[in-house]
Amino acid sequence: MDMFEDDDIFDISDDEMNMQISSSCNPVDDYLIKQLHDVQDRIEQVNKETLNVQSTTKKILLKLYEQCRYFDDNDSSDSDDEWYDENGKPVAKRKKIQIIHEPLLEVTNIWQRIIDDKWVIGVDLKNNSERIIQAPKFYVMIKNENELKGVISLWQMNNNLLWNRITNLSGECEKIAATAVLNLPNFQNTSSFTGFGTIIYQLDGKELQTPIGTFELNASQAADKLLMPRFAPDFDATILAIKAVSIEKIITISLEQEPNCGVKLLEFLERNDFIQVMPDVHMSNNPEIFRHCIFEILSLTDKLIKLRISTRSMAQLNIILHMVGNEFPDTTETARVDKIIDGVIALENELKLKLECDEPTQLLNARIATDLLIPHD
Repeated sequence: MDMFEDDDIFDISDDEMNMQISSSCNPVDDYLIKQLHDVQDRIEQVNKETLNVQSTTKKILLKLYEQCRYFDDNDSSDSDDEWYDENGKPVAKRKKIQIIHEPLLEVTNIWQRIIDDKWVIGVDLKNNSERIIQAPKFYVMIKNENELKGVISLWQMNNNLLWNRITNLSGECEKIAATAVLNLPNFQNTSSFTGFGTIIYQLDGKELQTPIGTFELNASQAADKLLMPRFAPDFDATILAIKAVSIEKIITISLEQEPNCGVKLLEFLERNDFIQVMPDVHMSNNPEIFRHCIFEILSLTDKLIKLRISTRSMAQLNIILHMVGNEFPDTTETARVDKIIDGVIALENELKLKLECDEPTQLLNARIATDLLIPHD
């Protein structure tokens, strides 16, 4: 047997080759690869846990939102996998029940008007609770605007006649609305403004809210005639917008000395370019001195007529009062509300709450009332 024909005893076998290759690897690389896989596994686990937390948080927020909007006292969930064993696996499934909620205070429409240098945002509402909604507050926020100054009002119309300011929302009101009067933006750094808001109110001792959808005002809309009072399609909203930016005064005219006072009043209004736009509502058709002025006949009896005059300025109001006084000498103005006393009371209430109350919402409402009654220069 030729020894040279046999396999070389010094040749490296396959097993020895694998061992050599394995032993030639850098142990530091092995350790780093192992650490990398470990980190990747941990990241995957954290991502799964994060998704679970986000899902749970979304369900909780949705539940709180429904309770706040729909006054839902039912603590049961509509989840179908909320029964678990000690290992965290579902052991029973609850049948889902679809509940169709109707908001207690519903937003039916959002509209806007431009009146001179004022931007009026109106929100038509519907009280579905058939109960009195107490202390409603309308809040408006404009994106990228840190400070807003304006006037917030709540209104109701009964029998499709007159808009009246209110403090509580009755379940019997045919039409209710909220308005916010802001200064018209100057459009210096942007061509559009986006806003949103909410209405906070109380019902049966609980504080609830109704969110307001987003609205937008751009430069093209501000120049559009459809937002102007004379050309806007919805006349109810237009009258309300004018009243929201106006100064009001209620006067009474005695009929004891004027037996034909009603006819005389209508002649006076017609002579001064006031036209009837709604039952018992006359608006000036004069684009100059009496622009956006309104006469409302509140009541008419055998003894007196009660009128409400709305004007854009004190000058317009005083001119009209002098004209009415000259035409009807037996005219009486209602008592003026002392704004100083109201401001003092609001300030005292705010200071008292700061000392005795820890409820942020009450403190905020008191501060807003003070700011409205005591303007800052």
